[in-house]
Amino acid sequence: MISFATPCGVLLPTGHCPNESEQYRPLPKCRSCGEAVCPEHTVPGSLQEREFDIEGDGDHGPVAVMAETVECTVCAAEQAVAA
Repeated sequence: MISFATPCGVLLPTGHCPNESEQYRPLPKCRSCGEAVCPEHTVPGSLQEREFDIEGDGDHGPVAVMAETVECTVCAAEQAVAA
């Protein structure tokens, strides 16, 4: 059986984070680096939800889509060092 889970894209010193989303539910993306981020590597309180419309095809109109973005701990740490 195929599992449609999203892997966490955070790169750790030991390689990529092994965490995955629940089946058929994507992880939110980091606003800075664009990688999928698991809850373990999400800065607490950084979740933002945004609804937007995507164009439909000739037979169907626009479709409303919900997007979730967060700030990952790696980007937050890099921004803290740069400040």
